[in-house]
Amino acid sequence: MRPMTSFRFRSALMAVLFAAALGFAPPGMAADNPSHDLDVARNYLEQRNYVRALGYFKKALAAQIQAHGIEHTQTAAIENEIGLASLDILQLDEALDAFTQANVIYRKLPGHKAEVAATYNNIGRVFNAHGDYLKALEWHHKAIQIQEATFGKKHRETAASYNYVAVVYYNQGDYARALEWHQKALSADARTIGAHPDTANIYNNLATLHARQGNYAKELEWFQKALTVEEKILGKGHLNIATTYGNIAWAYAHQGNYPKALEWYRKALEIREKTFGKTHPYTLSVRENMQAVYEKSGNPEPFEEWLEKPLTPQ
Repeated sequence: MRPMTSFRFRSALMAVLFAAALGFAPPGMAADNPSHDLDVARNYLEQRNYVRALGYFKKALAAQIQAHGIEHTQTAAIENEIGLASLDILQLDEALDAFTQANVIYRKLPGHKAEVAATYNNIGRVFNAHGDYLKALEWHHKAIQIQEATFGKKHRETAASYNYVAVVYYNQGDYARALEWHQKALSADARTIGAHPDTANIYNNLATLHARQGNYAKELEWFQKALTVEEKILGKGHLNIATTYGNIAWAYAHQGNYPKALEWYRKALEIREKTFGKTHPYTLSVRENMQAVYEKSGNPEPFEEWLEKPLTPQ
């Protein structure tokens, strides 16, 4: 990973050349409609097509820089979206570069303390993914310092940062501190009785923490709480719901309740197949997990034959 001091601003020309190389830009000219390109990029992101999404994000960035220059809030916002998409596919150098550039822009513009803190957290997430936990904690605490001073300790943004710290401690294997910071995040989040993605994220992390400690009843309880929140926000057919269905299936499998685990895997598989088709890696990963649980269930019927039968709820 490149050191933090070596970043440079990505030029409009580089972004245009990238877009043109992927066939997104007319020869010899940059795009002139960043809003359209952003919409297309986000659509590809929803489909988990990261190569196309990043191509359109960079095309939008080129147009944005041409129209408004580098030191503009929208330029920083696009850089941040590039960073998030890059982080999702573990392109960590690209993510770090984009988040750093977004941070530099926001710090030069007045009235953007929240965005500065958010980019500090995103930089921390990159270092966490890279396994540099001390650096990750350093950046998350920089975010917390701003958020506690700006919003107070009982605010959703502050709670999200507490949650990031908990995740770093979890990855370090310090489960006691991870639990402490997760609970701190819950107490700081004023919407824990309502439906919000940050609340669901905290619930999911608590479930994972309890699973690591072998407390599978608590694991299932927190995954189910996360599902309740997510269904209110997203609806039962949303792609993210499939992930939580899979988590609940895994929690039942941890308890040895293989019929219930298979029931929840079926729900996850149905959404993945509808979204991606039967041969996509995201669909196949559910099938593989499902087959592993099926083989533990002791059912003598071949897995593929069983899978073709209608689901019988347990």
